[in-house]
Amino acid sequence: MSSKLCVGIVPLFNELSHDEQELIERLVQHRSVARGEVVVSPDRSGGMIIVRSGRLRVYQLSEDGSEHVVRILDSGDYEGELWLYGGRNDNLFISGESDSEICVIAYDEFNRLLESYSGLAIRLLKLSIEKMNELGFKNSLLAMDSIEDRIVAYLEKMQERHHSGKIVLPMKLKDLALYLGITPETLSRKLHLLEEEGIIRRRGRTIELNER
Repeated sequence: MSSKLCVGIVPLFNELSHDEQELIERLVQHRSVARGEVVVSPDRSGGMIIVRSGRLRVYQLSEDGSEHVVRILDSGDYEGELWLYGGRNDNLFISGESDSEICVIAYDEFNRLLESYSGLAIRLLKLSIEKMNELGFKNSLLAMDSIEDRIVAYLEKMQERHHSGKIVLPMKLKDLALYLGITPETLSRKLHLLEEEGIIRRRGRTIELNER
């Protein structure tokens, strides 16, 4: 896998040969995204977005205009595959969490790729299911009445995912608060309470869950 190619850093394409990755790279449009710049909205999608460097925020807006973070995209992450087959983007926005470099593959070009590489369609389906499972997990968190239970369930999921007792939060506390549907002040207060109760040990963004 070549780090020089945008498609080379994406799990979806990493089973292709370097020559095949180079062919796909020719279809990619490169662009810079400023922090706060919106690159996808319900009235503007355009293609599958790959993060080459930096971070993007994927979020939805509620009726009152409040923002709900769906996920944070880091280098090698991508978004937009769910609209490949005519699906509508009714309420999803993507903006620069930091100054970023992205690659965009137009949908018609990507569909031709799927026709040429049957294995891509299978991997795309698998990775899309993983994303849907992640969204289902987030919704299950938001359904919890207890904020402490919500936080602990999230931390347990991160432990399971990274196979480690210690985890480094993958996003800033303000973004995690949005993800959990609470304010940053509430998250900070609840984390402090969980520390006092001996449920977690925390040093900055590194958190260890104690056995209960």
